[in-house]
Amino acid sequence: MAHVLEARGAYGARESWLAALRESIAQRIRWNAAYRETRRELERLSDRELADLGLARESIRAIASQAAYDTVL
Repeated sequence: MAHVLEARGAYGARESWLAALRESIAQRIRWNAAYRETRRELERLSDRELADLGLARESIRAIASQAAYDTVL
């Protein structure tokens, strides 16, 4: 009987690990989508519009990264 309980406990740990892995993957997908959307929107702006916002075209990747991941590349 104890063996069965131990096996169930191990299975539960594996399920927990798998759930954490799924959530991690889902979070990365959300971050990547936010990065792509931010970058796409900024790249659509003209140089004049970017300048009005105080941004340079060269900084679009860093800005999108910070917006999505809260870090700078």
